[in-house]
Amino acid sequence: MTDSPLSGDVCIVTYAGRDLGSSIARRLAAEGARVVVVDTDEKRGRDTEEAITARDVPGEAKFVRADLTDEAAVKGIVHAVTDEWGGVDGLVNTSVATADESVLGMSEQTWDHAVAVTLKSAFFCTKYAAPIMTESDGGAIVNVATGSPHRGVPETVAACTTAGGLRSFTRQTAGDLAA
Repeated sequence: MTDSPLSGDVCIVTYAGRDLGSSIARRLAAEGARVVVVDTDEKRGRDTEEAITARDVPGEAKFVRADLTDEAAVKGIVHAVTDEWGGVDGLVNTSVATADESVLGMSEQTWDHAVAVTLKSAFFCTKYAAPIMTESDGGAIVNVATGSPHRGVPETVAACTTAGGLRSFTRQTAGDLAA
């Protein structure tokens, strides 16, 4: 094991089969964490898991295919991870939906998908992981937002809006958990 403060910690990384999520998962494993690689895409998720397990790193990886907009699925993942690895020490929500459309052309389905992937998944993951963390020695939750909610970017209304929502969710959740 490494002398890293993350040695042996259990970290769930959402959408970890994709660019940023995959990089974060690989880095956490390199620091000795046991990483739960969660993604909806089987191939991408397995690729991240294999990239971690094939390297000579102190951490471990386990891939879980799941729809993080499904509350029962998220609850099941967190409970399974807790049963298998003894808890959850970190959660990195990198679930961000992009929809490159203006408000004038966006369908309700596209809007709902962006809100669900970015906000609903972060809500469910936090709702079920945070109590496990608070019952132990604490932990860390990192929510990754994209877009620029403070200055509009043309044809990114969903990404910018959900990024602003995720930032507000993060601030409010931090206050709730600190209380």
